[in-house]
Amino acid sequence: MPNLRPFFQILAHGSGRTDGRGPVIREILPQLAQAVLVGWKRSPGVVLLALTTGVFLFRSTAVAEDAERALNPDLSSRCSGTATTLCLNDGRFSVAVSWRVPDQGRSGQGTSVPLSGDTGLFWFFHDSNIELVVKVLDGTGVNGSYWVFYAGLSDVEYTITVIDLETGRLKTYDNQSGSLASVADTSAFTNAPGTATAPAEADEKTLETRSSRELYALFEGLSQTTRVDPKTAAPCAPGGATLCLAGSRFQVTVDWDVPSQGGIGHGTAVLISNDTGYFWFFDDANVELAVKVLDGRPINGHFWIFAAALSNVKYTLTVTDTQTGLTMAWDNPDGQLASWADTGDFSDTPPPPPEGLSGNWHGTISFLHDRNLPFGFDTCEGSASITVALVETGGSLTGQFETPCGTFMLHGLIRSGAIFGSLDSLNGPGRITGGVVSPNQIQLLATVNVNYDGDGDADDVMGIRIALSR
Repeated sequence: MPNLRPFFQILAHGSGRTDGRGPVIREILPQLAQAVLVGWKRSPGVVLLALTTGVFLFRSTAVAEDAERALNPDLSSRCSGTATTLCLNDGRFSVAVSWRVPDQGRSGQGTSVPLSGDTGLFWFFHDSNIELVVKVLDGTGVNGSYWVFYAGLSDVEYTITVIDLETGRLKTYDNQSGSLASVADTSAFTNAPGTATAPAEADEKTLETRSSRELYALFEGLSQTTRVDPKTAAPCAPGGATLCLAGSRFQVTVDWDVPSQGGIGHGTAVLISNDTGYFWFFDDANVELAVKVLDGRPINGHFWIFAAALSNVKYTLTVTDTQTGLTMAWDNPDGQLASWADTGDFSDTPPPPPEGLSGNWHGTISFLHDRNLPFGFDTCEGSASITVALVETGGSLTGQFETPCGTFMLHGLIRSGAIFGSLDSLNGPGRITGGVVSPNQIQLLATVNVNYDGDGDADDVMGIRIALSR
């Protein structure tokens, strides 16, 4: 009698199926085994042929059914969360992330951490180091679509895959290495059924353009101020509106403002790990801003601050190093969605002493010609005399002055004779691209926002040069 073990192993495997057919196979298994043994005694050749054919058909059918289920999942089911899968918006959406570090030959899947029904996190290398925040909101009452938000606390290369399990539609979002993304796709998934296909090339380009121009800006585009009072520095006390990170050395708070509704308030802090936390503004299920502090001193001697926004509400993020007393604040304008990183301001060195830069300075401002400016907008061309009243406070330099192109506000940080920061106009934020500072001379280059046509495009930006003395 030949070895019939493979046949019975297949039957045993089939009896363990969970698709409704397993119980049927388990019920007929004893009778089928008895029929095989009786038949073998009477006509071995016929039974052998039947067994061979049956095994082939059974295996082929099982393989085909498994393949069909893989290609056409049961869209009526809800998401089942796993270590690498995040289930959002009542389990309708499945979210996964794959990351890559090409120069190290490393790759892997992000580990998921659910926060609420709409929001979750992913970490890549260590569970205390959150890399990415993802949120899916039901915006069908506004524009008939579900909205996908994601914000990076990492500039690692990664791909986010979001699947609508009710319609089978799939969308992917790619983050290139070196980029800190903060993206809102408010037309990600319509409520109409579709097919499970990747987004078209045109859709990806549209999303990239909209994200880069309207929905987020890098750290250099944000206004920043520095306030230092070492005498009042104290250990961080967590709770309520205060987040304590990096062993409670850093105190983090957020103040939000909705001018159109006349509402203001403090973000409510939620600690995730020793290094990471987030804030919600209006609803504890709706994460608005994630913050992370990493100890980068072995690399460049500084602590690194990361912020990832899932909100375009106007807010001010304030971070205080309770050991040195250094406080920095970043202002996010209304309508802007931004993620950024500061890797050069917080260290173990106390803020520098005053350099005696406060007072009135006189000099010139030169507007660099921009060929995109329309005819008649030439008041900003050439040079003009300006007087600036500067205020220095523990390493920061602020001032406001009038020019032929409008009012400008200086928010500068002084480090080793250099100045960087922002030069904002009433039309929007600008940035200092370079400059030097001495007790009797200040020179800087900057790009400013003149916004002559109100559309916020790149042609609204003009370069300027400032030279001051006293």
